[in-house]
Amino acid sequence: MKRLVLLLALVACKQGEGDRCQVDADCKSGLVCNKGVVPAVCVNPGADVSQDAEVAPDGSGTPRDAPGDAKPGDAPGD
Repeated sequence: MKRLVLLLALVACKQGEGDRCQVDADCKSGLVCNKGVVPAVCVNPGADVSQDAEVAPDGSGTPRDAPGDAKPGDAPGD
């Protein structure tokens, strides 16, 4: 009986679409963990949810532009 309760608790704890995750197993069936955004969230496979900025590697929380996004001369006035 205890195993059944534990199993049900684990199944009930799966994350829904848009909820935070760390690995695919955190998400409900049919969803995957998109680690390309911060924080990582559960999405439908193939969903375009790219992020244009990332958190600074020093952990300061200061966002910066994603690498490869802009080239010299792209900004107005360059």
